[in-house]
Amino acid sequence: MSPHQIVKMLNSKGIKPLKNEEFCYESIWLILRQINYTGDSILQKTYRENHLTHKKKINRGQLPKYYVESTHPIIIEKEIF
Repeated sequence: MSPHQIVKMLNSKGIKPLKNEEFCYESIWLILRQINYTGDSILQKTYRENHLTHKKKINRGQLPKYYVESTHPIIIEKEIF
């Protein structure tokens, strides 16, 4: 199913997300893009720029990211993902 089809199905069945009245395309797309469902993780997606302010920043190449396999149980197979 496409994200649009999933949104229509969930909303027609009256299934509600935690924070909104209905599901939207963006929320479903973000769920489907989560690499964590394959049992793997990407580390260092965010970092602390200053240890005093503790302000979190998105890592856009400032630091290396690490792809780690088999960090937790698999929800969906990698081939299907």
